[in-house]
Amino acid sequence: EINTEIAKVEPGNRENRRGMALDHIYLGDASYALRNREAALRHNREALDLLEELLAEDEASDEDRRLLAVAELKVGDMVRKTVGLDDAEPHYARSLEIREARAAEFPDDDEALHDLTVGVTRMGDLFRRKGEALQDLGDTDEAMALFEQSRERFEFVLQTRLAIADRDPHSSRRRRDVMKTRLLLAP
Repeated sequence: EINTEIAKVEPGNRENRRGMALDHIYLGDASYALRNREAALRHNREALDLLEELLAEDEASDEDRRLLAVAELKVGDMVRKTVGLDDAEPHYARSLEIREARAAEFPDDDEALHDLTVGVTRMGDLFRRKGEALQDLGDTDEAMALFEQSRERFEFVLQTRLAIADRDPHSSRRRRDVMKTRLLLAP
């Protein structure tokens, strides 16, 4: 709320508008925790709008690009849960595209690589869920193709997370990421 009021007083201040976008992301998380998916989706879309405005002014802002990828992912999550898989896919794809560009720009940055694995995991999960739906409808060939795409993405995530963990062997967060990824690949 404070960021909203400050932004009204100083509408050109980028930091205040970025703060508003973050507030919307946090409010989206809180709304979802309270089982209010419509409010969660609305707040994450507000964050998207603000971040797109900021990037239109300065497309080189890495912080804004990273936050936009987060907001797209969260909108994709809410759309998947309220509307369906197909409508979520463009949001996941855009989030992944931003994350891929950041990882290419910062190939030695563990956070950029970790962010990439989050986007790839979401796409892998999306393909797995679509495959399950097709399998339930009896379309095994298309389902198997989607399961294979999902497996390939999870393998990439595992290899990337292992490489990150090797660079920081004392990080419990990195080891936990590797363990979670291995669970995704379990039969």
